[in-house]
Amino acid sequence: MGEIAVKSDSEFTKKYIDMLTETIINCVTATNQTYVAALKEKGEFGIEAQREAFQKTYNQVMLTLKSEAYDYLKEIYNDVDGYIKTMIEAEVNRQKAFEAFSSSSGNTEE
Repeated sequence: MGEIAVKSDSEFTKKYIDMLTETIINCVTATNQTYVAALKEKGEFGIEAQREAFQKTYNQVMLTLKSEAYDYLKEIYNDVDGYIKTMIEAEVNRQKAFEAFSSSSGNTEE
């Protein structure tokens, strides 16, 4: 019976981490498309705008993430908010790298 509980717990963990990851990817993408791109076109994407973009993304993640997922993740991570912020930064960097690679290789999607 203990094995079933461990398997079930592992499935919940994977489910909620996957949910969080997908939420972060979607929120970073949305912020980039709706906020960051417009400011970059105007040449107005400075430090304050970067902070605002991060905060917009973080707020959207928190609004989108189901409370049951957040509560479960709090049991796994001592600092779930810090984990979420780190994941947002990692996704921003991943998308920047992909954008730079796509631009340099001529594979832009338009």
